Amino acid sequence: MRLAFDLSDERIPDVARDKVHRIQELIDAVQLRARDRASAEELAELRQIAEAYVPQLLQSYVDIPQAHRTEIYRQTGRSASYALGDRLDRIVDRLQEIAASLAQGDVDAFHQNMRFIDLRFGRSPFD
Repeated sequence: MRLAFDLSDERIPDVARDKVHRIQELIDAVQLRARDRASAEELAELRQIAEAYVPQLLQSYVDIPQAHRTEIYRQTGRSASYALGDRLDRIVDRLQEIAASLAQGDVDAFHQNMRFIDLRFGRSPFD
């Protein structure tokens, strides 16, 4: 799943560009792990992040004429680029939550397998 946005647009701040690259890395990593483990909702959310949420957020930022970006500051007390970065950070956080959830499934499976081995062959002297 690739992000549906051309990051070569000069109006995208470098810090936002770096965050978008991080989002793509997380999407790729989660997608690899998710094939067998993720719920349909998580897979749909990944697709929405890649195909809608990030591209629409970036496009809405790019569409603000430079002369009008100060209106964002007047309304929020933060620059438009700060607000963009903050929202991208929220997406990174959500992707990390999904990745952690998938990893927890692996941890749980390992513990279950250890319990089986303990029951089947006896406890380890290290327990």
